[in-house]
Amino acid sequence: MRRTIVLLILGACLFLGCAYFNTFYNAKKQFGEAEKAYQDNPPEMEISGSQRELYEQAIKKASKILVFYPNSKYVDDALFLMGKAYFRMEEFGKSRRKFEELLVNYPKSKFRFEAGYLLGTIHYYLDEPNKARDALMAVIESKQKNSWADDARYTLGEMAFWNEQYRQALEEYSRLPEDYPKSELRAEAFFKIGESRFKLGQYQEALTAYQEARRYQFSARQAYQIELRIGECYQKLGRFQEALETFNGLARSDRYVDSLPEIQLRVSEVYYLMGDSTRAIERYEDIVRQNEKTKEAAWAYYQLGQIFMEDLSDLEKAKDYFDKSKSEAPTSEAAQLASLRRSQIQKLEEYRLKAATSDSTHLAEAYFSLGELYLLDLNRPDSALVYYQKVLAQNPGSKYAPRSQYAAAWITEISLGDSLAGHHIYEELIERYPFSESAHTARRRLGRPALKDTSDQGAAQRFRQAEELLLRGGDVAGALAGYESIRTDFPESPYVPKAECAIAWTLEHVLGQRDSALVIFQRLAQLYPNSECGLLAQKKIAPPAPPVVPDTASAAETDSVSTDAGTGQIEEEPQIEDPEIQEKGAEPEDDEDEPRRRRPRQPQTDEDAGEE
Repeated sequence: MRRTIVLLILGACLFLGCAYFNTFYNAKKQFGEAEKAYQDNPPEMEISGSQRELYEQAIKKASKILVFYPNSKYVDDALFLMGKAYFRMEEFGKSRRKFEELLVNYPKSKFRFEAGYLLGTIHYYLDEPNKARDALMAVIESKQKNSWADDARYTLGEMAFWNEQYRQALEEYSRLPEDYPKSELRAEAFFKIGESRFKLGQYQEALTAYQEARRYQFSARQAYQIELRIGECYQKLGRFQEALETFNGLARSDRYVDSLPEIQLRVSEVYYLMGDSTRAIERYEDIVRQNEKTKEAAWAYYQLGQIFMEDLSDLEKAKDYFDKSKSEAPTSEAAQLASLRRSQIQKLEEYRLKAATSDSTHLAEAYFSLGELYLLDLNRPDSALVYYQKVLAQNPGSKYAPRSQYAAAWITEISLGDSLAGHHIYEELIERYPFSESAHTARRRLGRPALKDTSDQGAAQRFRQAEELLLRGGDVAGALAGYESIRTDFPESPYVPKAECAIAWTLEHVLGQRDSALVIFQRLAQLYPNSECGLLAQKKIAPPAPPVVPDTASAAETDSVSTDAGTGQIEEEPQIEDPEIQEKGAEPEDDEDEPRRRRPRQPQTDEDAGEE
């Protein structure tokens, strides 16, 4: 009897042991099948429905180990399997919980290093960079050597690279071949070292890294990318003949037949950079004929438009090529750039016509607009400089003159690389237009202190600029900032109450902030009781008049008059005389009498000239 009981107990143990082993075996088998299929997927391809089903079945089987056999030796295996399956399915929250459970409860598990590496990757995907770095560094700095430290180091490089922190990325990638000379990621690391240096403009060093990377075995696509980058480095370094040899070598290779149109674009570009526009045009036209309705044809048409626009000054033909680029591949990047260039040509023609037909009053605006277009849109600072100099020569008293002189100084200093001459132009600007915003910016660029203006000229100019921003350009925030600066920079100026009144009016009638406006009106009424602004403020804060019942005869007339909802008084924009005019005892001109009734116009700022 006792022997029978012992046999029954042993049988039960064997049965239970076989049961949880079989459960884990099946989970591991399904996971392995899913992993094999995953490894066969092309890069960046999402898992298929059948692969997802295998991962889900593996998770279901593994979870039984945790529920029914929590003390078995396969618990950490099950946690890792579930975490990795969730990782493959991009269910990162669930994956993170499993890996954290594994690392906390089984710190000596054979899966701890890979789990730590994957946990760091998950933190990165979840936009938790500090946690990601901590998890990856724990793998790297472990006292026990492990096969995941090089992967962790490479991932730190990837994190920095995709965040455009190229110097940090370079440091991480460079550590990998030094610290892990036998790592399978050495080749990838050299390529990424090249990519980081290329992004930093270190083309010679990038070339060296790419040449080191080409010594390793890569897939055809990766090998193509390396050779393409080598050609680009030669091109950036001005070694055009070597660039041509590299690109032509790619074109002759049977491995890269599918990439031939892209390679031909590179060859055409090198001919253009060598100054051989004729051959470049021929090559681009060949690409168009051989690759109709492709993004490569769109790029070829775009580059042809560029050549005819910038080098041959044939705007009509350039417009035609840009239109063809858009029709070849409407959604391509080349088509979008072509559309932008087409609109820039239209602007250029419009401004040129305006410059040719404008009277002296509007000529400065036309020249300034051409300068802005050439500098900011067409990236032709030399042409922009010509038009800025025309403003200064022909219209030195216009409002565009200070900004044109600043732009001329900036182009001379930055684009032409002549700091001494550029600084001299800044000095002239400060001397000729001392109270302009351009002069203030020039002082900052030269490291000079701001001008302390004790006269009312600076306040007057600041007020007019704010007024123009509000009434001609609709820039409410900019106008309020301008008015506010008068109070802080020119506290004794007669423009202070005028600026305060303008702020209150804007708050009430533009932004609808009546309570805030009333606070300012109360201050004006108290501080400037006998001034025009103070008298207006007193009306604004006066208690409402008793309601009056209009008679029938006058109802039609009063219907057309707008009244202030709070006071019952007729509401008008504040009519404030210019303090300068009051001082001089002169009557204002008609267009100065009601400065707030000017027609809106688009404002211009110093920053349009590329100030800083």
